[in-house]
Amino acid sequence: MTAEVHAYISSFETVTIFHLKDLASGKKKILKTENVKYYEAPHYDGISIDDMLRFAKTYPEVRQYLPAEKREVKKLPRDYISTVLYSIIGTPFAAWVERRIEDRNEKIAEEQDLNAELDPDVYAAYAKSSSISGKHASIFSHFL
Repeated sequence: MTAEVHAYISSFETVTIFHLKDLASGKKKILKTENVKYYEAPHYDGISIDDMLRFAKTYPEVRQYLPAEKREVKKLPRDYISTVLYSIIGTPFAAWVERRIEDRNEKIAEEQDLNAELDPDVYAAYAKSSSISGKHASIFSHFL
């Protein structure tokens, strides 16, 4: 089905004959390989397969691309699931993952006391400096 129909499906170890039958009969929608946007969500707390699927419940169209049986969905690799979700949902899914990453990083920084105090005069000098990349200048706001 991948070669002839250009369907993005999971590996033969994890896809079931029932899901393939649903795809072939039109009961489930085929995600065409040319529409796939690969996305790899990190293995962080708050970004488990269950968490991703809970988020996806607010987008009913996603269910049209995943197996009908929950136990079949549970067998799918997390990279496959995150890629399908990103391909269907797009930016809202990526933003949701990014928020989870930021929450996790803030939690670790707090728990491990990784935040540093920055003197207001030092911060002012950095804020005025043209040697600091604008891309990273916002980092210093966390030190106040």
